[in-house]
Amino acid sequence: MQNKDFLKLRIMIAILNMSQKSRTVTNLARTLAVEKYSISRAMSSLEKEGLINKADGRYASLTKDGEILAYKYSQSVDSAMNFLISLGIDSSIAYKDAMVMALCLSESSISIIKQNHQKLMLKQKMSRFKIFDGSTLCANLGDGVYKCPFFMLASEKVIDKCPFTNNMAFVNPCNLVISNNVGTVKLKVNNDYLSYKGIRKNCVFNKIFSVMYFDGENYIDSEKIGNIFSFPADRIMFDTVGKDENISLLGSVKIKIIFLDENNLRKEQIAIYTIVF
Repeated sequence: MQNKDFLKLRIMIAILNMSQKSRTVTNLARTLAVEKYSISRAMSSLEKEGLINKADGRYASLTKDGEILAYKYSQSVDSAMNFLISLGIDSSIAYKDAMVMALCLSESSISIIKQNHQKLMLKQKMSRFKIFDGSTLCANLGDGVYKCPFFMLASEKVIDKCPFTNNMAFVNPCNLVISNNVGTVKLKVNNDYLSYKGIRKNCVFNKIFSVMYFDGENYIDSEKIGNIFSFPADRIMFDTVGKDENISLLGSVKIKIIFLDENNLRKEQIAIYTIVF
């Protein structure tokens, strides 16, 4: 990344947040602590790129494309900076590094950084609760798709060579999808594990028929689309473990897995499904 790209990004974000009469070369130079000639050159470059408009003479404005790009960068800088500050980095250093990250990282990387910051903030917020349900977590987390590692522990009677307690039968991590503050857990069958059943001695099932979740009274069929099973996150009960920067949120729910074993016999296993947040 060249210094001129860094300066152009700062100018665009500054124009986005300034009143119209403040968008002059002099004011931008004062605000950004940069020489006026550097601001002028960078603004001329931005105008050629169709990102700003100086038709009003002294006062610059963002074009439609410029406004979209400036808003995107502004959001990326905010996400990266908040995350860095939460790690203990000084705010002035975090701001400069966040600018670089906004220019150099992909949207998917910035999105993951934003999610990690949201997770850190959520853990701090939920640390005052010992136990809470999945609906509370989702309402405080915000919409998005979150990757959540998980593990399973067999409950009640354990089937010999149970394929689910080795945590290989499903793709890990799972997805927690939150939309309008309502969460859904997406559990995907690990087809790669199935394809190796002739090689792996501990792979002793041929097909998973259904995954049922316990709602407190009964086992309910989860939705199945292709090889993905979905069930509501509000059925998960979370427990806060640890303290300070070592806080983890463990969410558990009983599930019943119905499958065909290696002899094509229909069997079922009850397990405690736990996601780590």
